[in-house]
Amino acid sequence: IMPSLVGSEMCIRDRDALAILEKGNFQPNIIFLDINMPAMNGFEFIEALRNTAIEIPPIVLLTTSHNPADQEKAKTYNEIKLYQNKPLNVQMVQDIYKQFF
Repeated sequence: IMPSLVGSEMCIRDRDALAILEKGNFQPNIIFLDINMPAMNGFEFIEALRNTAIEIPPIVLLTTSHNPADQEKAKTYNEIKLYQNKPLNVQMVQDIYKQFF
């Protein structure tokens, strides 16, 4: 996302992201993570990250869900620093970047 602004590695599939992170060649400053992914949901992805040696950066959890249970569950994960409704636009990403950096 916006490589000219922040530098990034973008993965479409959750398993690809885990593989890149586990290699140790790339340490993101922030992770934008969708709750609803095909192979595993965002919460399962965080659990998978916890089972690695990876230093987990702040996570922005993205969703189209208005389910209060999702918001409550997100609060139980210390890694999730922001619960953000989609879609994102450039201004929103810039504001998130400024909030964390």
